[in-house]
Amino acid sequence: MAETAADFVAHHTAVAEPLFKARAEAYWRANTTGRAEDQEEEARLKAEIMRLYADPEAFSRLKAWQEEGNRPRDPLLARQLDLLYRRFLAGQRDEETIEALTALEKAVQSRYVNHRPQVRGRTLSDNDILEILRQEDDEALRREAWEASKEVGAQVADQVRELARLRNASARRLGFRDHYALALFVSEIDEAWLLALLEELALRTEAPFRQLKATLDATLAERFHCTPADLRPWHYADPFFQHPPDGEEPDLDPIFAQAPLEELARRTYQGLGLEVEAILARS
Repeated sequence: MAETAADFVAHHTAVAEPLFKARAEAYWRANTTGRAEDQEEEARLKAEIMRLYADPEAFSRLKAWQEEGNRPRDPLLARQLDLLYRRFLAGQRDEETIEALTALEKAVQSRYVNHRPQVRGRTLSDNDILEILRQEDDEALRREAWEASKEVGAQVADQVRELARLRNASARRLGFRDHYALALFVSEIDEAWLLALLEELALRTEAPFRQLKATLDATLAERFHCTPADLRPWHYADPFFQHPPDGEEPDLDPIFAQAPLEELARRTYQGLGLEVEAILARS
């Protein structure tokens, strides 16, 4: 008896769900402990997931269900098949590519997780770097901390470039321009629409951003006894200049100071249809 589309989705869910859960837990351990054995386990599970979506026979069945006349009438099932088709298409890789991608991703992730910059004989965490950039007035120390926060980039640069080459080559074998185009396809995002939206956002935010930055630069120039033109990246509190400076966001702490946080969390997640009692019980 031929496998139905519903059977395919049910079987895939039964196989994929425990794999994704195990990989998420392994990813958490690998990034919180930095231990080699945790990183090995996370990489192993990632490779297993990649092999799941590399299955050419499963992909062939999904392609058949995409053809006119073969699509299920049930809109939910049709939607599930469409998402799986995109995921399996992106996953069509050979074993050599899977192993190479997994090894490179593990190496880069391990380097980032375990990197601890040295500044004036001290081993610093990311939080230590942020604290220096928020509070320290010594410009030399600020520069050393900022530059130390960037050291890891040089350490992984060659591996990241090789990872990009592998991903792009894999995408081109599937008929896509590069990995970026493939990722947009899997995410159901039209590239022209996205780029137009980003361009519009840039145009609409340029003037208010420049105004806010001029105000910030004037404040920092006064603090560090220089002109705004003399400001450098280490004068800012955020090493990536991605977040607004302290004091620019509303202080919500007083609002929630006496609030029943556990009950608020429970109601919030219940409103999203998520059950969190077991998590709260362990907290």
